[in-house]
Amino acid sequence: MKKVHVVAFIFILFLSVSCVNCKNNDIDFGKIGVGKCNVVVEDIPVKIPGDFIVLDSTIVICDPLSSDFILMVFKKDGRFLFSGAAKGYGPADILTPSNLDFRNGCIGIFDLNLKKHFKYRINLKDSIIVPEKIDNWKGFGDHINKAIELDGSKILANGKMMDGLFCCIDPLRKSCRYFGSLNDIVNESVSNFSEVFQGSLRVDEEGKYIAYAAFDFPYVSLYKINDNRPEQKCQLLLSNPSYDIKGDKLQWKKDNIGGFMDLAIGNQCFYLLHSNLERKDALSRKSSSVPKILYEFDFSGKGLAKYDLEMPLLRITCDKHGKLYGIAFDEGVYKVVELVLN
Repeated sequence: MKKVHVVAFIFILFLSVSCVNCKNNDIDFGKIGVGKCNVVVEDIPVKIPGDFIVLDSTIVICDPLSSDFILMVFKKDGRFLFSGAAKGYGPADILTPSNLDFRNGCIGIFDLNLKKHFKYRINLKDSIIVPEKIDNWKGFGDHINKAIELDGSKILANGKMMDGLFCCIDPLRKSCRYFGSLNDIVNESVSNFSEVFQGSLRVDEEGKYIAYAAFDFPYVSLYKINDNRPEQKCQLLLSNPSYDIKGDKLQWKKDNIGGFMDLAIGNQCFYLLHSNLERKDALSRKSSSVPKILYEFDFSGKGLAKYDLEMPLLRITCDKHGKLYGIAFDEGVYKVVELVLN
């Protein structure tokens, strides 16, 4: 596996119902600890890793730059099993995978450019990834960057929208509701909302909690779904955004603290991956700009712990038991690690 330039993956990865006030600069973590990284997969053969999910006996990793198949399946003991989900321009092919999601026994993949949603099942007996269904979601808007099918009739999405950080679309009722407010973060009108408020969008496996975390500044909001309606449980702002408004465009200052590389929702808490660096340092070519800090919060927004990680991480995810895994960048090689938080 060849070493890759840190700047490459940084470039690609950084490509309200009820009112809850932002907590600002006053996070009192109950614990400061160390995140030990036990290596599960020694060397992931990718140029840049995409999303990944951890199932009962396997780990599925997206390879967004592959020319053949975009999914790789590994055993939890680290053995590579097989690849699947064809990459290409054919009617059933994926072109630009944006995010992975797992629910109801299927892996869901949203295609950023095609605006299609693919469903796959893992067939371990025959060593294949079986396509189940392909839905064309262009009718929901060409500006969606990430999308998750919550159930048979609802879609959660975020992207280039001016009315919220994410939206819940009901195709049957032809309705769309927006959640999260720009005014919670920036009290000025800007035209480049979609560029500066990109972020991670995650839903837990049971479909009870939704979390959004911004890439460019340390903001996160958590919602719980009650009676099919997302209700905000908390929103957190770890530092005040530092920006200028030129014309009607927002521009981050060099001393703006960068946002969260990724987030994961566990059974009783959620986790945030953060470099805690100023923008001028986070965009550097140094390996030190890769996040080595992990925050743990409960669902009310209380800071439970802050961990210094043994290895810098690019991605994190939880399995159905709440166990936390990550994709590490260690000495130029990507690895899957299981996190032991002490």
